[in-house]
Order: sequence, then structure tokens, then C-alpha cells
Amino acid sequence: MRINVVVGDLQFEAALLVDAAPTTCEALLAALPIESRVIHAMWSGHLIIATPIDLGLTRVENEVTIPVPGDLLYHQRHQEIAIAYGEAQFQEPIGPVYVARFAHLEGDLDALARLGSRVQLEGAKPFRLSRA
Repeated sequence: MRINVVVGDLQFEAALLVDAAPTTCEALLAALPIESRVIHAMWSGHLIIATPIDLGLTRVENEVTIPVPGDLLYHQRHQEIAIAYGEAQFQEPIGPVYVARFAHLEGDLDALARLGSRVQLEGAKPFRLSRA
């Protein structure tokens, strides 16, 4: 199963990890389309995040703290969807945090890295998730 991801002026498709995160994927699909803006993460490295996005989840599936570029993640406590574009570790001032890895982008991850750097320097960019 796939979703469309638009971030800034870039478009991607992402493969949902339905087997690894079925409840997260089901909640995400029920919430589509999702429109927001991404900002740069403060503590976690090369991540852009869209918030607030309440998927109504009570537990973390397919837990990761260190994502790889192109991973889409959901942080339920902060109600945010994150996209890793480089080296990152989900952290808060108190230490590492586990989040749900629910999809992975397909496409030009170098362009995503350039966009992530622009978000850090220029500020928020448009963000949209929709069915493929």
C-alpha cells in the first residue's frame, strides 16, 4: 500500500509498512488527506516534522529511535509526523524517545536532504499526505 507525500516543492510516494505497524497505518489512512506544514526538529538531528496530527494512538508500533533517511515516523505523545532526511536520533532533553516507523519514501532522497536544510534555514514548508 502506498501514499503520496508532498513536502515543500517535492513529491514522493511512500510504501506503508502495514505488516510492521498495522494500527498506525490504519489510523493514518483513516485520517487522510492530512495537510500541515513542516518545521525542523530541535533536538533530533536531520528531521522535519509536521504537527499537530492526532491519530488517536495509544501505543508505539515498530519502535525506532534512530531512523534512516526517508523514514516516516509518528510521535504519538507530540502528535507529529516526522521525515528523516539524514543522520537523526529521536531525542528530547531527557534522552532518547521511541517513535513508530510506519512508511518509507521512494524517490530522490538527495533532494529531500536539500529541502530539509532549506527548512532549517528558511522555515516552514507545506506538507500533504494523501492516498496514492
